[in-house]
Amino acid sequence: MSVLPPKLNRSNAVQSCETSRSIHKQTLAATGAARVERGARVLIIDDHADCAETLGMALEFLGYDVSICSTGLEGFAAAERLSPDVAILDIGLPDISGYELARKITATSWGKDVKLIAVTGWGTANDHRDANVAGFHAWVVKPVEFAQLDTTMRNMLSH
Repeated sequence: MSVLPPKLNRSNAVQSCETSRSIHKQTLAATGAARVERGARVLIIDDHADCAETLGMALEFLGYDVSICSTGLEGFAAAERLSPDVAILDIGLPDISGYELARKITATSWGKDVKLIAVTGWGTANDHRDANVAGFHAWVVKPVEFAQLDTTMRNMLSH
């Protein structure tokens, strides 16, 4: 897993990530989730370092090739450089919103085939509508239920 730019201060991480870390371990063990055959490239863009790293570790365990960024603008540059198969974006990023980032990615020639997943603490009907308009293919509310995310990614990558 590559972490693109410097990691954030752990004191900025949200407490729900500790719960997410435990859930990821339990879910992976309980489901016996199969590894992906090909190391699909996944870019995680989330300003909460612990959440991003925990999710990245779980996805790597399943065979995904994971990179992490902590801001939208860094994520946009990384997406252009890495050509990910899937980009997992937090909506509440510190510089530009995940909605704006999704619109920027899908407006490029290289970003048209990137599958976009919103992973966020925001889950109202308006948030879902805004995500659809911005170009997201899927929406997952934190704390992430890992089995749901893995199934969503596998379905997206198989089509």
